[in-house]
This record gives sequence, structure tokens and C-alpha cells, in this order.
Amino acid sequence: DDIESLLVNLEHSFLGDLSMTLTCPSGNTLTVLNGTGGGVWLGDPVDNNDTPDEQGEGYNYLWAPTGGAGTMTDLFPVPANLNVSIPEGIYDVEGDWNNLVGCPVNGTWQLTFTDGISGDNGFLFLWALTFSEDFTPEPISFEATVGAGCDSSYWAPDGAYGIPEVDVLGNCNSLSIAPPDAGTYDYTYTATDAFGCMA
Repeated sequence: DDIESLLVNLEHSFLGDLSMTLTCPSGNTLTVLNGTGGGVWLGDPVDNNDTPDEQGEGYNYLWAPTGGAGTMTDLFPVPANLNVSIPEGIYDVEGDWNNLVGCPVNGTWQLTFTDGISGDNGFLFLWALTFSEDFTPEPISFEATVGAGCDSSYWAPDGAYGIPEVDVLGNCNSLSIAPPDAGTYDYTYTATDAFGCMA
């Protein structure tokens, strides 16, 4: 339930040529397309082998663990009508989403395509993996406490001014100074919390 969907925007001129797999950071692999199916288009490709670098229009295809209209192979089996585009929508993967159970989220997720037959081509324009909002943990917050003793907070001069400091409250958090001459005298207040963080 951690993954909501896989989005791929692409075009290709023959579904049956194309295999697609999603690999998670630990190496587990999900088969999205398995290189079977009819001679239908993904997106609106330029189906002309004389212009292999000319890009067509990519369609947004989604695959979701919650299920879709069926696999593309089931919906568009061999034989199928040529020169017909598979509509945008949510589809089922050919494999099993449970293959990704236990995968770490952080790391490299890889989408791999294999075009098994020459004569047709395609273009990938973007892809995205969406994780469930429930998967993101709540932010952790805490309030650091600083003790009142001199080991936790104190004033100190930034230089050797030769001025006697008088601790007013006896806890290093207040002081009184009496500079003998006009000028700039810098002092720094330091606080250390229970985690050792200093400010």
C-alpha cells in the first residue's frame, strides 16, 4: 500500500515489442509490460521507419496496485487492430506488486525498457512513482531544555578586556560590567541543551 501508482508518458508503435520493468533500490523487480500483446500503439507515434528520430505524442499511462482496467496484453491481445492507440488510463501490471514488498524507498528506482523487435521505435517523455501520503511519517518535534547552571548556560567576554565581571544572580545567566573607558566590548551568551547542541 506504500506505492499509489507508476506514471509513464511515452509513445511506441507496437505494444507487442515492448517490455518494461520497475526495479527498486534493493534490486527487486516488477514486470509492468512483458513483450506480448497486439500491434497497437502506445500514445500517438510517428509510425514511419524512414524518420526514426521524429517524436510522436506521448500518452499518460498509469499502473496502480489497487487495480485498473486490466493488463494491456489482456485488453489488446494478438491479433489486434493496427494503427489504434491504447487510451490513457489506469492499467494492471503483468507481474505482481508484492515483488516490491520490503524495498527501501531511498535509493535508485530504475525503469527499464526492452524493445525486442526491430522496425518500430518509441520515446519516453517522463515517468514518476507516487507514494502514499500515509507512508510519510509525521514530523518529529521536541523542545530542548537548557539548565540554569553554569555548565549549561553562561556569559563570557569575546576578548581579554581586563574588566571584572560581576555575576548578578550567581547562575552565570546575568552579569554586570563596568567598562573603564568608552568603546566596544563584546560578550557571548552560550546555551547547551541536554543533547549537547550549543547556541
